[in-house]
Amino acid sequence: MKSDQKFIIRALSDHLAGRATSIPSDLDWGEVFRLSQMHQICGIVYYQCKDSMPQEILPAFKQRYDLDVFQYVKRTTMFRQIRQLFRENGISCFTVKGLSVARYYPVPALRTMGDLDIVIHRDARDNADRLLKDNGFRNTSHIDNREWIYFKDGLEYELHDRLVYHEAVNLSGHAEFFNRFWEYVREERLNPGFHFLFLMMHLRKHFMNSGVGFRQFMDIALMASKEPGMDWPWVQERLKELDLWTFARTCSGFIQKWFGIEIPIDPIVPDDLFYEEATELICANGIFGFHREENRKNRAVNEARNSRNHLIGMIGHAVGEVFPSYHYLCTVKRYGYVIGRPYLIPAAWIHRFGHVLCRYGRQVRGLPPLFASSKEIAERDAFLKSWGL
Repeated sequence: MKSDQKFIIRALSDHLAGRATSIPSDLDWGEVFRLSQMHQICGIVYYQCKDSMPQEILPAFKQRYDLDVFQYVKRTTMFRQIRQLFRENGISCFTVKGLSVARYYPVPALRTMGDLDIVIHRDARDNADRLLKDNGFRNTSHIDNREWIYFKDGLEYELHDRLVYHEAVNLSGHAEFFNRFWEYVREERLNPGFHFLFLMMHLRKHFMNSGVGFRQFMDIALMASKEPGMDWPWVQERLKELDLWTFARTCSGFIQKWFGIEIPIDPIVPDDLFYEEATELICANGIFGFHREENRKNRAVNEARNSRNHLIGMIGHAVGEVFPSYHYLCTVKRYGYVIGRPYLIPAAWIHRFGHVLCRYGRQVRGLPPLFASSKEIAERDAFLKSWGL
């Protein structure tokens, strides 16, 4: 592992523990800044190192620190307004992930987030949609069986009526369990144990698709170590029932090695070789794996891995990419005209082909690969199994 990667992990560990961070004299600050941007942790690194950071790099980090704080204040203020608006109109809501877990951080404003996830009852969606539009929110996604997306003042808000959608990597029973979430809501807050399980499942989803960085592991570490209302025996039993137990134990082992935080899940501590390889990969991922070129093949590998015959699995994946299903087309706004009109599927296929051609042209590298080699399948299969997946 490179020295700059080790430093990033040490800075995060120190921040979570409330310690000062010592800075080595030979640190490559350009690389530290690049990694910090990829993982959206510039604010944390600035907070930990501002008194010793070289003057030539200080403004770049401070700019992002100031932006993190500004956006956090704006987002929390906006959510209070949304919640009050919904309450006045008889709509119950709560948040998951970002804003809900930020309160566990030493400096909540430095837990960055790309959007704000707001959950409501399904039968309240139309009323909530009207209220948001009447108050200056712009709706950019109105697909029936997905989240509805809104923008206001440069920030994104997602309105959900469920926690789990149709995803290729879902395990049997995940949607059924997690979409009964209203049973676990009290006073507009999701039960901490249930929320922790959801964070673990959500980490698994990203891990198996595009990839993950350090932020989701920090969320789990802080919620597990700082939430006093966690019923750990119940959580552990549910992890086993949901087939997340081995994955959770492996995550617990890495959290312990990265951040020095022990959580009430019996850890599988990685050996030195696995630790080095996995940590370097997660460093290269960035926050959601988009910075690592090899992750572009994950969807093709997943399809092959889940099929009894790898070739047939990848052919099925390729066909699905070229001729997507009615369900997929219904989830994409630009093809929304097919909803309730399945006879328009061929027109949507032609539309999609034209969109891809206009967007990528001859830049084939911009398109996700449709096939993966046997070696790539075997390597990814071994890696996922090492994490308990």
